[in-house]
Amino acid sequence: MLWFSDLNKETLMTNVKNLNNQQLVEKIKFLVAEEQKNISAQIVLLKEVRQRKLSLAMGYPSLLEFCANELGLTRDQSWKRSQAAGAVAKVPELIDLLKMG
Repeated sequence: MLWFSDLNKETLMTNVKNLNNQQLVEKIKFLVAEEQKNISAQIVLLKEVRQRKLSLAMGYPSLLEFCANELGLTRDQSWKRSQAAGAVAKVPELIDLLKMG
């Protein structure tokens, strides 16, 4: 059985109808866990962007503006990630909590 990470969008949309209920729930849980890992990685990288003052060097007045304009995140996503990056910079152990959701 293929995991969604192994499928492109077209294959996913075609095969989703063939999943039984248990498989459907398993796939959703897998994607949520992957999303959490990806967000944690984003926070670690944004912390580094913050520490290097890279967003300022690129002409953005804040990390929030960098996230919104350079990365295309929503304002809410940008605010949350920039706040998390600042918190992780102060308390590195927080990244482990982020990984757990």
